Amino acid sequence: MANIKIPDADGLPKYIASTGAGSDVDPILLRRAVDGMGEVQANPTANTLLARIKSLEDKLADVKTAIEALAVATPDTVAGDLASMSVDLGTIQADIATVASNSEITPATVTGTCTAAYATALSLACAGVRNKTVVVVNTDAVLTMKYRIRGFAKSGSSYYNEIQAEATLAASTSQPHVIENSYDVITVEVIDGSGHATYAIDYCGGQ
Repeated sequence: MANIKIPDADGLPKYIASTGAGSDVDPILLRRAVDGMGEVQANPTANTLLARIKSLEDKLADVKTAIEALAVATPDTVAGDLASMSVDLGTIQADIATVASNSEITPATVTGTCTAAYATALSLACAGVRNKTVVVVNTDAVLTMKYRIRGFAKSGSSYYNEIQAEATLAASTSQPHVIENSYDVITVEVIDGSGHATYAIDYCGGQ
C-alpha cells in the first residue's frame, strides 16, 4: 500500500493512505514532470521533445546568422560586379571604336610634284576597308604626268597586284579609281610626263 503526499492548508505535507502496491508519490513532482519542468528525468518523452526543440532553435539561429552575413556581403559583391562590368563595357566600347576606325578611311588629300623617277605619292593603309576611292589629279596647267596604282596583301611585301598600270594624265585632268578588292596597303606612284607636273590625290574609304 502506498501513501499519497498532498499539501495541507497550513502548507505542510500530509499523507493519505491508498490501497494497492507501490511507493509514496508526490503529485507536485509528478505534475512538474508531465509539464516538462523540474525533474524531467521522470518523463523521457518530455526530455526528448525539449532536446528536439533546442536543436531546432540552434538550426534557426545558424540560418539567421547566414542570412545576416549574406545581407552584409551582397551589397559589396554587387558593387564589385558592377565595377567589373563597367570596366568590361569600357573595353568593349573601345574595341568597337577601334573596329569602326579601322573600317573607315577619313577623306583626305596629298599633293606634290612629280620627278624623273617613280616616287610613292600615297601609301594608303586599308586593311578591313571594303570600298576605297582614289582620285588622281594633274593640277599642272601645262605639263602631263604619269602614275600607277598597286595593291599589297601585306605591308612591306615585294609582291603586289597592278590595280592600274602606268597611265598618263593630261594637264588639268583627273582620273577616279574605285577599288573593292581587299588589300593591306594601296600605293599611288607618280613620275614626270612632259615635265615636273604638280598633282593632288584625293582618297577615302568605308564599308
